[in-house]
Amino acid sequence: MSLKNLLEKEIGLLTDGLKGQSSSDHQYPRNLTVGNFCDFITLPTLVYELEYPRTERVDWTYVAEKTAATFGTILVMIVVSQHWIYPVVMSALRMKEEGLTVEQRLQEFPWVLSDLLFPFMMEYLLAFYVIWECVVSNLPIDIL
Repeated sequence: MSLKNLLEKEIGLLTDGLKGQSSSDHQYPRNLTVGNFCDFITLPTLVYELEYPRTERVDWTYVAEKTAATFGTILVMIVVSQHWIYPVVMSALRMKEEGLTVEQRLQEFPWVLSDLLFPFMMEYLLAFYVIWECVVSNLPIDIL
């Protein structure tokens, strides 16, 4: 197979991929409008699609699953805060109340920071999951 044939085949496959299942007025490059640009800038998506499939009715099991996931994840976040973050904060306050000098507290700072790295990372990831996967994907909004 020659390079020209290979490139033509690849261009054909990519063109079909750009068309996808969209209607003719949403096919590339007719979908590149100012409104489309503003929509993507204000509501960015991880993977851009020409059209997103819509269901005809609300899937209440999906809504219940995401609602339970939201409250369950918030419960896990509370446990992480109480079990790992609160004791470290209390020990830092205790060091301050005991009258440790700034130099002594600075010597303890790397240990305090290392004790907080994992719980803060967990809180950050769980908050990201709650916001983007549980809450935003559950909102019944249809902007355009």
